[in-house]
Amino acid sequence: MELQNNICPLYAVYVYKMTNGNFVVYAAPIKTMTPELECRFIYFDWFRDDVAIECQYEVYKNVEYYQVDGIVHKYMHMYGIEHVRGGKYKTEFLTDVERDSISDSIKYFTSEADELANRAHKYTSMLSDDVEKQMPQIIADGTKYVFLEQKLCEYSINRKLIHDLDWLTDIICNPVKRFFDIQTHYYRLIQDLQSIYLRYMETFDNAQQSIASVYNKYRQHFGSGEIMIAEEQLRNPVLYFDSRVIWEERQRRALDFNHRDELILDIFSLIIYTFINREDEVKFDLGQIDIEHINSMRRLREIHRLL
Repeated sequence: MELQNNICPLYAVYVYKMTNGNFVVYAAPIKTMTPELECRFIYFDWFRDDVAIECQYEVYKNVEYYQVDGIVHKYMHMYGIEHVRGGKYKTEFLTDVERDSISDSIKYFTSEADELANRAHKYTSMLSDDVEKQMPQIIADGTKYVFLEQKLCEYSINRKLIHDLDWLTDIICNPVKRFFDIQTHYYRLIQDLQSIYLRYMETFDNAQQSIASVYNKYRQHFGSGEIMIAEEQLRNPVLYFDSRVIWEERQRRALDFNHRDELILDIFSLIIYTFINREDEVKFDLGQIDIEHINSMRRLREIHRLL
């Protein structure tokens, strides 16, 4: 069977300046006799409000179809995304996805391409012996980076929890009589508090001592032998907070915000901030390790081995 030769068609790319200062880029087949008319038809939205073509600004000959958007991006970079249309960008208003794609493309050909080339030159000019001398430290740093990434997962936390805890504090201080209005938010928060308490007890060796230090701050407000907060109420916080949030339950007990409320809220605040602080510490430590350098050296070592 005879294979057909697939040759990409060539285009003439016309760049027109418009009477409102904008630009339109039209890729016309080489044999086209009326590129301006076709351009107005394809990019009709760009010619609203009696806007017309002022002049032919530039022409690119023998352009393949996959190069057209690159020319459009070039003019968007020069004159602004909002002032240029052409190629696949036909509508007056672009979507956020289109904007992001254009921005990434412009960023690449204006800076990243040179940065990548310079980076490649920097590393490929290194001698094999120099690479091997650095590998013990590279391996050690790489191992440390993987360990820290695992710790980051271990300490990761939804930081919105601290704001939700403030919300819960406000609900206890200022009771809501229609529990229906808050129950979805409330029960979601209760599940999150239960989960974070269990994670805290499993993750930190000094968890019990830290919680005990919070108890000690409030001991003066309670009688000798009086149970301040039962451990089961921390493990399953709905057992405590239902009686402080649901109005009918609250009426049977203390109505006012009290030391017991402060105590349990402080314990959960301690737990949340412990995770946040540890997460921040690990992020800082990760930032001290140049993982791009580590990966580049590993890649270069493999290339030298193949040569």
